[in-house]
Amino acid sequence: MAAFAPGEELVLYATIPLALNAVVKLGALDEIADSVLSASEIVSRITNNPSANVAFLDRTLRVLATYGVVNETVVQGERKYGLSEIGKRFSPGTKLAARGLSVMCNHRIFLKPFEHLAEGILDGGEPFRKAHGKTAYELVAEEPEFNNSFNLCMADHSKRSSAVLLDCYKGFASIKTLVDVGGGNGALLCDIRTRYPHIKGINFDQPHVVSQGIASEGVEHAGGDMFGSIPQGDSIMLKWILHNWNDEQCLKILQNCYKSLPAQGGKVIVVEVLLPSEAYQAASEFELRIGLLLDLVMMVNFNGKERTFEEYQALAEQAGFNKVHLVNVSNGLAILEFHK
Repeated sequence: MAAFAPGEELVLYATIPLALNAVVKLGALDEIADSVLSASEIVSRITNNPSANVAFLDRTLRVLATYGVVNETVVQGERKYGLSEIGKRFSPGTKLAARGLSVMCNHRIFLKPFEHLAEGILDGGEPFRKAHGKTAYELVAEEPEFNNSFNLCMADHSKRSSAVLLDCYKGFASIKTLVDVGGGNGALLCDIRTRYPHIKGINFDQPHVVSQGIASEGVEHAGGDMFGSIPQGDSIMLKWILHNWNDEQCLKILQNCYKSLPAQGGKVIVVEVLLPSEAYQAASEFELRIGLLLDLVMMVNFNGKERTFEEYQALAEQAGFNKVHLVNVSNGLAILEFHK
């Protein structure tokens, strides 16, 4: 009988993202972006602490090599590491950066609610509120470190989204004023305006968020609450917004969008992950897993959910929109239009 049977490694999988996040935060991957180095050489570049444990880093990188994050080679009996294509996603400077996602998803505040998932299943309570006594958004406003992690994740996601949107979505050409709801520091609007400089951009987010907005010609930063009202524009973007909220909250957001659009020709551009349904099937097993994993994260940490096309269509119709169009799906991100 084998000591371990296939499937049992699932209980150890939680160590992989934690190990990855450790080397991300250390900057170890940055050091091997253009070099092949030993653990000793990497440590010498990231710290001058004589007590640094080279073996710890070497053993961590060996594990990550088995998951394709780094490439391992042996040179004259010494292990050396270089950055793989997967590892590049966790190094700064790439349009498909996942560094912020790693930092946020492995933050202690984000991990603790999973300890309350079983309890939440039994009594229906929100795991995040059970863990912290408040919502994630309330905690973001109060905890500077968590806020920085959250903003880093959103900034990286904007890089990923802008690459997909600018390549796959041609609907920006006819837009005059674009309101990005929950736009963070405004990076996405700045990227859009590099391709479509005629657009006036309004970056709308909570006051403490837009106070750190990027100063850029043609982009106005507006602080407020999307559950109260939304600035007017002929188009409104909701990128990774609706999945943070339950159906009742999403309906309120969409109703406010509807009110802020012109009577004729207004649209909401929704960018989200789609779960499989009759209307849309995941292109691969990987895309399916990503969607379901994100759904679990949203459930535990935000009391939100990923949705099917039909669920978004139903929300749009309840809010008053006449037509929902699935424009494109690329790299797992779906682009939908809700037309007034």
